[in-house]
Amino acid sequence: MDDKPTQDLATRAFYKRVLDEFAAVHTGQAHLGAQQAEIRAELADMRAEQAAMRAEQAETRGEQAEIRKDLGEMRSQQSASARNLAALEQRLISVEEKLVSLEDKADLRLKESRPIWEAVQEQLTKLNRKFDLTIKDFFELRSEVANHDRIIYELEQKILASSQPINSQPINS
Repeated sequence: MDDKPTQDLATRAFYKRVLDEFAAVHTGQAHLGAQQAEIRAELADMRAEQAAMRAEQAETRGEQAEIRKDLGEMRSQQSASARNLAALEQRLISVEEKLVSLEDKADLRLKESRPIWEAVQEQLTKLNRKFDLTIKDFFELRSEVANHDRIIYELEQKILASSQPINSQPINS
């Protein structure tokens, strides 16, 4: 037998193995290329998510700045309200002091004028009694006048009745 066919076999087996290895490497490279494309897609997704997160972060920072601004305004309003409340409280204290002063003055004047009013009240009571007595006297006087009028009338009637002659004859001259 010829040496060449066995040598050929060995060379062919070697070539086949090398080609198989190349095919496997090529398949591995294709597989690695697919993985690399998948990784690149994931990386692009991650970068998009990162950009979205950065946008959200920027929006959140903007909202934070707005909240801080609103908080500053609220604090200044609170300070103004506190000042206004303190001024109002001071005015209320002033009014209370004036009211107490007026109450004290009124009590003092009441104490000063009480004897005067009591004397006036007593005089009015006496005057009322005198007035009641005067009215009673007038009623009694009126009653007596009416009684005297009746008596005078009766007397006049008697005088008239007695002065007329029983036989009345006209006197001719």
